[in-house]
Amino acid sequence: MTSQIFRNKNIVITGAASGIGAACARSFADDGASLLLVDRDHERLGLVAKELNAMDFTADVRSENSIIEMANYAEKQFGMVHAVVT
Repeated sequence: MTSQIFRNKNIVITGAASGIGAACARSFADDGASLLLVDRDHERLGLVAKELNAMDFTADVRSENSIIEMANYAEKQFGMVHAVVT
């Protein structure tokens, strides 16, 4: 049973295509959050996003320009972001 503490919260998760990032995404999705998943691996990211019915954004967070684009996209999609998991 999940706590639902993140129900209706907007969460951005980087590194979400695999490993800990994907595990975090699954946990937040189970808890009812709306997700924007971010990773540089477009193909794997798309699979996780589809699995979780989440939005995805391909970006390399080592690039300042990519971070700015990601933030602008998140703001456009959500209006407000409640948490960022990196």
